[in-house]
Amino acid sequence: MTTSSDFRSILTLDEVGAIEWWLNVGSRLLREHTESDSTDEGLEELSSRFDSALAKAPIFSGVVYRGTAASPLWRSHVDELHDLIASSEPFVAPRHLSASLSEDIAHGHCYVETNDPPRQISVLLVCRVNSARLLQGFVHRAKDEQEVVLTRGSRFKRLACCQLPSPRPNQELWRIDLEQVA
Repeated sequence: MTTSSDFRSILTLDEVGAIEWWLNVGSRLLREHTESDSTDEGLEELSSRFDSALAKAPIFSGVVYRGTAASPLWRSHVDELHDLIASSEPFVAPRHLSASLSEDIAHGHCYVETNDPPRQISVLLVCRVNSARLLQGFVHRAKDEQEVVLTRGSRFKRLACCQLPSPRPNQELWRIDLEQVA
């Protein structure tokens, strides 16, 4: 089993580059690439290298947090979040998802502060995981975040879902508690 201290040392230079790409802009670009059914060979290669690096990453068990939000301009993402809130079905990660060990950092991705860009809906996922991948030894662009990746296909049962008071008018804020089952 890979430990956090030797993770970086067992990666190829291409895999190190793929993780650094993920931490800086790659998670967002990979999501857009996946959703658009693009056949961009460069992104396919980076995605493949990232998958290879993740396979070597230390397994993390514990609680992680993922914040996400959508503006009215992103209708499909707003609908996706409303579907997630309303569903009683297990949640299956449709792609690799960025998460954090810090609830504060995840909450920041909900965009509920006064100076944040406006959003229509925000969701804070609180996930009890047993096989997420820890990217220890790498510095996230936020400089203080310890990145954890919920891998594509991970299944979660719902433990709770509740609407929270939102500090911003006309913006929904939800919390969904999940537990990984596969």
